[in-house]
Amino acid sequence: MCSTWSHHADDDAAVAQVDNATPEHWNLATYEGVRAATSTLMPGPWTPQHITKLARYVSRQQNALEEYVQAGCPGTDTMPQHPFTPTISAKLSAQQWGTQIVATTPNETQQLVSVLHWLPNDDIWDPYSGFGSISAVLRSEGREVTATDIHPAFSDRRHGPVDALQPAEIRRFTANVIVTSPIFKLLDIAIPLAAEGRELACFHTPLHYVFDAHPARRAFLKKLSKQGRLHILLCRDKGPLGRRNVWVIISDSPLTLQRRIKATDDSCTMTFAATHD
Repeated sequence: MCSTWSHHADDDAAVAQVDNATPEHWNLATYEGVRAATSTLMPGPWTPQHITKLARYVSRQQNALEEYVQAGCPGTDTMPQHPFTPTISAKLSAQQWGTQIVATTPNETQQLVSVLHWLPNDDIWDPYSGFGSISAVLRSEGREVTATDIHPAFSDRRHGPVDALQPAEIRRFTANVIVTSPIFKLLDIAIPLAAEGRELACFHTPLHYVFDAHPARRAFLKKLSKQGRLHILLCRDKGPLGRRNVWVIISDSPLTLQRRIKATDDSCTMTFAATHD
């Protein structure tokens, strides 16, 4: 069974391409940097107050992470081993790590794994790996995963800290599949930036990100849906913070989505009512 939902009417905004015209770097701790990123990646009526709020959030996170690293990353040497249980995920998410990290529960990732067709040559990247809960599930299923993070204690040592909110860093990795849970407050930058040019990109987001979308975000999702490149999967189980989440799945073409999504009557599978006006 497929549940269909709709959204408020809104003008179609152009979904920007992340190409050579996109700058290599923007300073998201400043008003100008956030304004440049949002106007490039998800153009729309973003208010000065919202842009200022995001810039201040990034600035606080950068300062807190710098202080945490200077203190020697306390607590990371006693991290529990995988697999994470929902209880452990909730406990870790409640702790301070120099930046906000919310662990995706194993059940949430396993549900995504079960509805996708995976190919033997898939090159999978989790650019916001945090505790590594997503990559742990994928690896347990026999998948090769590159797991990176801006947090030096949680990023793959081969690559070091990776700021996936920067275009230059996104271009550095050529993985055809992304499975990740970006920083929730910065999803409107993280999602369009990471999805561009990928065969398949799967983003773990709060339920309200889709159901209570900002007009610019509604236009972004509406265009993807009209193109046949969007699939929404509602997580059956609550996340570690006690709320329901979804997987926003974006493909490079309608054919890719058709091939990748298994035929199912899963009541958690949702469609975006792009034709609603």
